Amino acid sequence: MRAYFNFALGLAMLLFIGCSVETLEDSTTLEEKQLTTETTRNQPFIIQGFGDLFITPAHSAYNTECEGYTLIESVGTSTEATLGHFTTTTRICADRMMYPEYYDVRGVHRFDNGDELYFRSIDYVDNAGKRQMLAIFDGGTGFFAGATGTVDMMEDVDYVSPTEGTYTNFGEGWLMIDRGI
Repeated sequence: MRAYFNFALGLAMLLFIGCSVETLEDSTTLEEKQLTTETTRNQPFIIQGFGDLFITPAHSAYNTECEGYTLIESVGTSTEATLGHFTTTTRICADRMMYPEYYDVRGVHRFDNGDELYFRSIDYVDNAGKRQMLAIFDGGTGFFAGATGTVDMMEDVDYVSPTEGTYTNFGEGWLMIDRGI
């Protein structure tokens, strides 16, 4: 009985003396914590953005990416609920300049640390400046290597001239980041 009492007393003292209420210094960023846990591997992706459109006609010498089609490039700023702020660049090949039908839509989200998340569109509808598209995430670099997912985007476009415009957008979907967990 005395041995049991000594063991219990020793264990209690060890727990009392050995436990500290101080937090350990943690070098993991909030972003890494949110995106690398098992429960957030397949996470919601909620995005909104705004930016500028630049339109290059199919016959222009400056249009080297969309042979035979109008090139529409967009550059803007986006914010996603978990990932924060980043730059979004999109390249669209279309059959005409204003209110076009789209044939090839590709883009990249670029983050301050240099990591990139790639996307492309499979369903793109433009109805008098109101666009809807289903974007598919197609991997990336760094943190986003191997990323997959989809986002349903709604976009308002205001063409201010035959060669320029602005856009605002909002989308919801999901993003899966394969971190080998």
